[in-house]
Amino acid sequence: MHASPWPWDFPSTGTPMRQPVNGFWTACAGISAIILSTFVLGIFLLVLWIRQSINEHPRPPGLGDVSFDLLPRGDRIVFNGVGQGGFDLFLLDLRTRQVTRIAETPDYEITPRFSPDGKSIAYAAGTPGDRADHIFTRPLDGGPAKQLTDEDANDSNPVFTPDGQQLLFLRVTEYAWGGKAENGWSGWGALMAMRADGTRLREVLDAGLAVSDFDLALDGKSILFRSFSHLCVSGLDGAEEPHSLELTHSWAPRYAPDDRSIVYCAEEAALCRAKSDGSKSKRLYSEGSCSSPLFTPDGKRIYFLTTTGAGGNGVSLQIVDFDGSNVRRIADESLFDDPLNWTPRGAR
Repeated sequence: MHASPWPWDFPSTGTPMRQPVNGFWTACAGISAIILSTFVLGIFLLVLWIRQSINEHPRPPGLGDVSFDLLPRGDRIVFNGVGQGGFDLFLLDLRTRQVTRIAETPDYEITPRFSPDGKSIAYAAGTPGDRADHIFTRPLDGGPAKQLTDEDANDSNPVFTPDGQQLLFLRVTEYAWGGKAENGWSGWGALMAMRADGTRLREVLDAGLAVSDFDLALDGKSILFRSFSHLCVSGLDGAEEPHSLELTHSWAPRYAPDDRSIVYCAEEAALCRAKSDGSKSKRLYSEGSCSSPLFTPDGKRIYFLTTTGAGGNGVSLQIVDFDGSNVRRIADESLFDDPLNWTPRGAR
C-alpha cells in the first residue's frame, strides 16, 4: 500500500489532500497589506496634524481678544468684534451710536490703535494658515491695508509715537509646539520700534524683560510697561534705565493725557489709578474683571472693558469718572459679538 507523506490525508480515498498552504500565505499577505496601509495612513495623518499644529495660532475663547482705542478728539472708538475672519475692525460713533465696519477681511484682526491725526489705524492681524500675527496699517478713508512685518514672530499691540513717525509694538518669538490652548505663542517678549512705513526696525526693550503690555507717554519720552507681574518705566531713547513702580500683579497700563497719572488693572482684575511714579494708588472699580482701560482726551473719565456672561467670555464697555464715581455702561457685549446689529439699548 502506498504510504502517503501527508498525515492529514483522508484514508478512505487514499488520495492525499494537501492543506491549503497557498491560501494561508495569501491571507497573511492580505493582512500585512492592511496593516501596512493602516500604518502609512497613520503616518500621513500624523504629518498633517503636525503641519496644522505648527501653523496653529490658539485664540482665547469667546470675546477674550477684544480691545479698543479712542480717537484723539474723543468722539469715535475703534474696536475689534466678531466678523468674517474671526474678528474684524469696526468704528463706533459715540455721538450717533452708529457702528460701521472698517473692512471685511478673512484675517483675524486685534489690538487696533489710532494714529495721532486720527486718519489711520495700526493693528495686528493673523492671516489664514499663518501661525503668527503681523502689524498692519490702514487708512480710514477706505484705502488698502499695508503689512509692515512678516517675520516668523508674533507681533501685536502697535502704538504710534506722538508725532506719528514711528510705531512701537510687541514681538514674541517663543512658540510652544502644539495646537492646545495652553500652547502657542508665549504672552511676553521684546518691545520693538520701526518707522511708520515699516522700515528701520530696532529693539527698544529686550525679551529678557518679558514685556507684555505697554503705553507711550504723550511727550514720547517714557514707556510704561508690564515686566513679568510689575509695572515699570523706561526711556524710549535709552537714556532712562527700566525701573519698577512697585505696582505688582498689574497689567494693561495707560498714561493720562497729561502724563501725570496712570490707569491699569490689578489684583482681582480691578480697575486702578495712580500717579505716574506709582504712588497714591486707588482702586476705582472691582465688579467683574476689567481690561483695556484708557483715559478720555480731557483726562476726566476712563473707558474700560468688563467681563460678562457665563464663564466670563463676554465683555461690555464701561466708563467711570476720574475719582471712581458715576460708573455707567456704554454698550453691552452685543457690540462686540454682533457689531452691525448692535443697538444702544445696552447702554445705561
